[in-house]
Amino acid sequence: MIHFLRKVRHKVRTIFQLLGIFRGATEPAPTDPVIFCHILKGKIDPKIERKLQQGLDAYGQSLGAPSLKMTPLSILAHDEKGALVGGLTGQTFGNWLYIDLLWVSEESRGQGIGGTLVTEAEKLAKARGCHAAYLWTQTWEAPDFYAKRGYTRFIDMDNFPNGFQRIGFRKHLGKSVSGEIPTP
Repeated sequence: MIHFLRKVRHKVRTIFQLLGIFRGATEPAPTDPVIFCHILKGKIDPKIERKLQQGLDAYGQSLGAPSLKMTPLSILAHDEKGALVGGLTGQTFGNWLYIDLLWVSEESRGQGIGGTLVTEAEKLAKARGCHAAYLWTQTWEAPDFYAKRGYTRFIDMDNFPNGFQRIGFRKHLGKSVSGEIPTP
């Protein structure tokens, strides 16, 4: 962890005020709060992450936004011997499904496993009240796979990483089990 104290602006302003260079040099320098920043290498402590999430959620709710409750969603595919051959992870939030990861083993591709995983995730999302889904993929992954399943590209980010694109897809799932109608 690297610790540093953010007081430089105050010190520079004070020096400039003493020299009479800073505009408003006759005004007293504001006292900047002492802020310790910790730059982490690796993953944040889950307790701290929850505290950050709760703070953001409370702020949003104070403005009338819905709770940021995100419900995990995971679907796994195994072969007849019990070996993992594919899986999908994501979450539902409000009335949207977010697909985070989709993987099918190389030897199992082309057998409809990926399509089945996505379809099952969409069904589960609709049962949770979702009317739409979104995801991110890369040009080296499977953008055509999602397009064939009714997903629409909504953004391409070039050179993400260099020489490739990060692509955002979304799909309206139709009427949710709760009866909500999607807005196109």
